[in-house]
Amino acid sequence: MEYSVGILSELKYSVGILSELKYSVGILPELKYSVGILSELKYSVGILPELKYSVGILPELKYSVGILSELKYSVGILSELKYSVGILSELKYSVGILPELKYSVGILSELKYSVGNLSELKYSVGNLSELEYSVGNLSELEYSVGNFSELEYIADILSEL
Repeated sequence: MEYSVGILSELKYSVGILSELKYSVGILPELKYSVGILSELKYSVGILPELKYSVGILPELKYSVGILSELKYSVGILSELKYSVGILSELKYSVGILPELKYSVGILSELKYSVGNLSELKYSVGNLSELEYSVGNLSELEYSVGNFSELEYIADILSEL
């Protein structure tokens, strides 16, 4: 599938769906459980705003706006995200997420627990404002503005800053 608009608005369980989606608008806004979905999504707007549980989703997403705004639990998601705006605003628990993020704005504003995340983040604005617990994160962060306003606990972070 290459183009879609307003599809799967209340999907609750899915496996291996939309593996090659390239362009989408307003898709999967209430997805709750998913495995191996949207593995090659390249452009998206307003997708997956209420995703709660996911495994191996969106590993090659390159451009996104307002995606995954309420993601609560995730594993191995968005491994190659390069450009994003307003994504993952309420992420609470994550493992191995966003290891190659390069540019971001207003992302991960309420992240509370993370492991091995954002290892190559280079540019960010207003990100991670409420991060409380993290391990091995942000190892290569180079430029940031207005970040970490409520950071409380960090272990082995920013080793290469």
